[in-house]
Amino acid sequence: MHQLEHLKKLLGVEYPDTHAYAGPPEFPNYQKYIADLNDYDFFEFYKLVLQVKCPCTDGGKTKLVGMYPKMWPLIKREVLNVGSFTIMAADGSGYLLGTDGEIPLTISDEVCVWNVRYSGNGRYVLSPAKYPDLRIDLGNAWDSEGNTVGIWENTGYDDAQSWILRDNGDGTYSIQTPYESGRLVTVTGKGEQARLYSAGADGVQRWIIRSADANP
Repeated sequence: MHQLEHLKKLLGVEYPDTHAYAGPPEFPNYQKYIADLNDYDFFEFYKLVLQVKCPCTDGGKTKLVGMYPKMWPLIKREVLNVGSFTIMAADGSGYLLGTDGEIPLTISDEVCVWNVRYSGNGRYVLSPAKYPDLRIDLGNAWDSEGNTVGIWENTGYDDAQSWILRDNGDGTYSIQTPYESGRLVTVTGKGEQARLYSAGADGVQRWIIRSADANP
């Protein structure tokens, strides 16, 4: 249930922070849990989350929130299928395109649909819908400035094939390596090979991620 907290923004649904029963300042709308003094303990809290009956006070009104049906499709190896999305350059220069061609990951006018799966620890696996057995891959698993980022089959190197979708706070995301460097998937222009560069490098590093259903 804690893993689903990472998905609520991408899915566009309300979902309570499942540590909220402890009542820290960042969760002011939820009742603080004090053992044996509240009407419910943390087990009851989790049950309410699962039933979409968790009370949350917002703007003077109380609403019920929790785990929605679209969060339920858990698949093998505890990976959550988030859904299908397009990934568009924030500057409008094109869409992130994954192919099995000579340049497997680039920006293009062609709309590419990506299947996004949550793999735990705040990371996601991104696979082109046309090539569902492939995923965005860091070349040779080398976390080095300028290294190529492409599309490859599952190698078992999770750090090289799972990514943090970093929320930039302006409606865009960056696709960030989970390595300590925090480098970002960067494309310098249409038809150019995607590479891994530090934040602030030339090229597209900010992306608008939309549900594929919301695109024409």
